[in-house]
Amino acid sequence: MMSLHFLKKSDFEKQMNNIVYNKYLLYDNQKIYLDLKSANADMLINNGIPISQIEVSELCTYEEKDLLHSYRRDGKYSGRAIGLIAMRKTNVL
Repeated sequence: MMSLHFLKKSDFEKQMNNIVYNKYLLYDNQKIYLDLKSANADMLINNGIPISQIEVSELCTYEEKDLLHSYRRDGKYSGRAIGLIAMRKTNVL
């Protein structure tokens, strides 16, 4: 998700309102799930990132036990993961 310190409070509130009241919430057996893949992709697009520069993984941290960590799946025995987003400078000599 986008770092909060880059957004004005009003912009963040608008984006959160969009998430709460639309397609990003999934309901199943009295549980509510947030579709983070779609929400994150849409936030990037809405903030000017071209679709051609966005890649959404089809991997599921819960299902890919031999490949990915999942606290939801393994509880306190899960590993840890970190994500990093970086921008390259253009026209570097």
